Amino acid sequence: MHVVVVAGPAGSGKSTFTKAFADWIEERGLSTWIVNFDPAAEYVPYTPNTDVREYVKASDIEVKYGLGPNGALVTSIDLLVNHVYEIRAEIEDAGADYVIVDLPGQLEVVAFRRTGPILIKELLRGLRASMVFLVDYWLTTDRDSALSILLLAMSAQYRFGLPQVLALNKADIAAEAIKEGFFDEEILKEKSFAMKLLDERFACTSKEIATPYTPLEVTQSLCEAIKATYEGITPISSKLGIGFDNVFAELQRIFVGGEDYEVR
Repeated sequence: MHVVVVAGPAGSGKSTFTKAFADWIEERGLSTWIVNFDPAAEYVPYTPNTDVREYVKASDIEVKYGLGPNGALVTSIDLLVNHVYEIRAEIEDAGADYVIVDLPGQLEVVAFRRTGPILIKELLRGLRASMVFLVDYWLTTDRDSALSILLLAMSAQYRFGLPQVLALNKADIAAEAIKEGFFDEEILKEKSFAMKLLDERFACTSKEIATPYTPLEVTQSLCEAIKATYEGITPISSKLGIGFDNVFAELQRIFVGGEDYEVR
């Protein structure tokens, strides 16, 4: 059993990716088990096999304790600690080849509070697990946003202690970047500062990384830290199902050193 934790900022396409990637895996003869880990989700585009809302539902917590939406979500995550072993038992009993865990859109609630990482680590203890961190392609066309999102990805990796695959989602929004069903990565690099930043040819001494209110040497250090952490970023489209083979290959490299899991 291999566990894929799907993370990323709100609106990055986590739930859409979860469904599309699960379908892609199953089309290749492997079984999947989808876990909705968002107690505040009003709608998800898949039918979860395990749903934390069956244990704790943010809307119920909001009414019960007179909290606002954010307070209810925070409290819900805290209360899920009481059910982590029940949730884990569901996952283990399923015996699926791949378990895909769809984290809440408000990543900070899970990643940056004390309870969240404890909850995830207990859920995954002893299991082979990795994280796919989704980066919204549209936001990476702006230098400041791209740097901020990559730093967020680094922070999530640090907090959860999981190996991470960076995926540049929604690349299909650049129509000219699709050529005969495949992405033209050179075009993507021209438009995505995140891809440019992680390209081995990009120099962190470039004035292109300078910001108005941050000393250049600080930005250079951040740039170098990002390059040292990530080998690259994989462009994908959850909408078109493109790039999943590369994400799967990266996961294989992490899980079994590149050995094809389809070959039993």
